[in-house]
Amino acid sequence: MLLGPGGQNADRWVRFIAVEVALTFFTFSITALIWAIATPRWLESALPRVTRNVVLALGIGFIPVAIAGLWALFLV
Repeated sequence: MLLGPGGQNADRWVRFIAVEVALTFFTFSITALIWAIATPRWLESALPRVTRNVVLALGIGFIPVAIAGLWALFLV
């Protein structure tokens, strides 16, 4: 979609990705602010579980990217 003939679609996708990145940083900042102000015990006790789940989600999300990368590598 980004390399297609319509430049308007590329603009929309770039803006969409920029908004998603900004939203991610905002969410991380709010979480860090809550942690810095209150340091609640429930947040500290949930850290190992949340970390494991985030790493698992990122790993599963990386599988399609790895498949596409290998496919592009062997296509050349």
